[in-house]
Amino acid sequence: MKACKLIAAIGAASLLSFVPLFAVTSPSHETMTYSGDITTVCPTAHTITVLHNGSTETFRVGNHSQLSTLRKSDANLKDFEFGDKVFVRYQDKAAGVTATNVREEPMR
Repeated sequence: MKACKLIAAIGAASLLSFVPLFAVTSPSHETMTYSGDITTVCPTAHTITVLHNGSTETFRVGNHSQLSTLRKSDANLKDFEFGDKVFVRYQDKAAGVTATNVREEPMR
């Protein structure tokens, strides 16, 4: 559990370092996509972190998020593992980046 918090704190700090202090951003409610390899799954924090082209994104996974793996069409966070390839649909809301759909993809 401590490892999840530490990784999330490091990820948040690195993301903040790329945002200019004077920038005013408003969350978008449009659905966006992200794909890559899972680096961290933290069921207690309801988050999943995905690596794509050297950068990571951490997604909140809520009760209404749809999750599926190659083995289960109705999965939960505990069904995902380090290294799984995933496709994520998400929204950037005021409460944070929230996954609406996380789907495991076959290895290529």
